[in-house]
Amino acid sequence: MSPKRMSPPRLKLVDGNLELLTAALAGGGALEALLGVSVADDWAGFPEALPILRESYAKTPEGHEWGSLFFVEPHAGVLVGFGGFKGPPSSDAVVEIGYAIAPAFQGQGLATDAVAQMVRRAFEDASVRAVDAHTLGHANPSTRVLEKSGFQKIGEANDPDAGLVWHWRRERQAPAPYFQPRVMRHLTQEGSVEYAIHDVYFTSDGSIEGYTLHARSPRKATVGDLKRWVDDAFAQGAPVVCGDLGYTHLPEHFAHWLEHIDEPPIDYCDDDGVRHSP
Repeated sequence: MSPKRMSPPRLKLVDGNLELLTAALAGGGALEALLGVSVADDWAGFPEALPILRESYAKTPEGHEWGSLFFVEPHAGVLVGFGGFKGPPSSDAVVEIGYAIAPAFQGQGLATDAVAQMVRRAFEDASVRAVDAHTLGHANPSTRVLEKSGFQKIGEANDPDAGLVWHWRRERQAPAPYFQPRVMRHLTQEGSVEYAIHDVYFTSDGSIEGYTLHARSPRKATVGDLKRWVDDAFAQGAPVVCGDLGYTHLPEHFAHWLEHIDEPPIDYCDDDGVRHSP
């Protein structure tokens, strides 16, 4: 199966710093001027947290990796929400996120987008094993966002201010095995080199498990020649028969080839025992 393709982010997450938090507390257009966007009503969700967050930047005024984030909707040019991380990873390698979306922009998938970006950012740090979040202790839009984002409820507790709260967690998942169309380098019996597209199978850690015995594309003398052929085939916008066994390929296949054709070629070996027949 091909790797999962992610939709492009809808929000721009702007890292907080002392200047932005100070402007947020000052009001009077200061935050709008710094961000260059308008500001939605009730964008912060929990404005009582802003003074505390501002103080947390006293020693690191330029910001820090596990801090606040301003959620900007770039197409509308509006600050629509606020959130971020509640500190660096804990001793057991867990980070916690929080988020809020202005009422006028709720129900549009923006909270889900913000959570997805924060989770991706967290797991870019290889030491982080899980992402936590807390919600009020009943089903609500925030719990639905977490459920859609792969979180599971793992507990509950009584908060002195909020009452019953639910504890949610998303564990790091090992990537699934996948295949990609990749350029392979063939050494001919005459000693020359040819290049062709094969389906290459990767394990979850990115190691090569094998590849198709027969080429999916024609064989070309250079990668440049191969890329030009794939470009031309894609431009035709119609099925093309090609490859060692006369495969029929559609324009979407050629588009997928072009996504990976500039990656380094892989050496083809016809007797290494780690390949998959078509």
